[in-house]
Amino acid sequence: MPDYSTRIIKKDKLFGNLSYHLAVNKDINPSLKDRLCWHPFSYAEIRYGGDVHICCPQWNPASIGNLFHDEFESIWNGKKARAIRKSILDGSYRYCNHNTCPLIQDWERTLQPKSKSNIKELKNSIKMTPKHVHFVMDNSCNLSCPSCRMFKITQLSKDKQDNALILIKKVLNSMFPYSHTEEKIISMDGSGEVFSSEVYRKILETEPVFTQTEKWPNVKFILTTNGTLMTEKIQKKYKNLFDRTVKIEISVDAGDRESYEKVRVGGHWDLLWKNLDYFYDAIKDTKTTAWYWNIIIQKNNFRSLPKLIEIANRYDQHKPIINFSKILNWGTWSDIEFLDHAVYLPENPLYLEYYDIINLPEVKNYSKKRFY
Repeated sequence: MPDYSTRIIKKDKLFGNLSYHLAVNKDINPSLKDRLCWHPFSYAEIRYGGDVHICCPQWNPASIGNLFHDEFESIWNGKKARAIRKSILDGSYRYCNHNTCPLIQDWERTLQPKSKSNIKELKNSIKMTPKHVHFVMDNSCNLSCPSCRMFKITQLSKDKQDNALILIKKVLNSMFPYSHTEEKIISMDGSGEVFSSEVYRKILETEPVFTQTEKWPNVKFILTTNGTLMTEKIQKKYKNLFDRTVKIEISVDAGDRESYEKVRVGGHWDLLWKNLDYFYDAIKDTKTTAWYWNIIIQKNNFRSLPKLIEIANRYDQHKPIINFSKILNWGTWSDIEFLDHAVYLPENPLYLEYYDIINLPEVKNYSKKRFY
């Protein structure tokens, strides 16, 4: 049996040991030599502990620096950041996991064609701080989904909360020391639920970039949430946030109540749709917010995919984009348990049924979908 949980260690002179989920492609995709990824030129991900990445570390694990050791501006424009950008420009993508990165998997649609003008634009886009900063600071959540964690994490300890607040404020102070009109994007987490986090609630209620948005007219927000706490009350309380939200990703993860209660342990099916109905009413006319429904395909929800499409079609004035992604093993299962859940693997006994379902006309022909 393949070892689905093995981390592949790749040694690098500049970055040291880099740990990759699953295998790293040893053969460079020749098509990437003619494509450009914008992430390392505009995006920074800030992790708990202070590490700064210029992509999700599951796709590119190389940290470009640590905020407890250096200033944000020097990290963003430092030697390690330049090395990763060079790997994009030369087409090697040598720090990227070619097997799991969704942008590389869908390179024809997601990566820009390489041209002199695009390269020039990329280089010119690099500012003192990134255009888009993403905080991954708090994995506390109101749910305890078995594919994500082995036990419930309701809140971080006081020390960890203080640590997260120091890092977030350091980055925000660097990016927003005064009023300006630069285009900036702030997004938060994905490892936990932003609206159950004491850290993020404090930031949303005290930091000027969230409470005095008029000082930064070109700042936008991206939200990642499971939707269960995104009530009408919360949407009104954080109106500044929702008014400037250009993208929201909601972990719906199922198309019916039975499947939902298996994969979203602690969730409330009826409340989820009540919250989404209220949000839809706010965005359906302007359509300024792109909304995504995420479903991580596994044994306990793949049969509900047609029902999820049916629900999506009801929001006909502004249909959601549905991200269908394959489940990975984050260490919560043994290899045998993972294989039992990973219906997209040919060796899974349910693979043929899964294949039939994703090729049903209503699923296959839904216009706003992405398979990763």
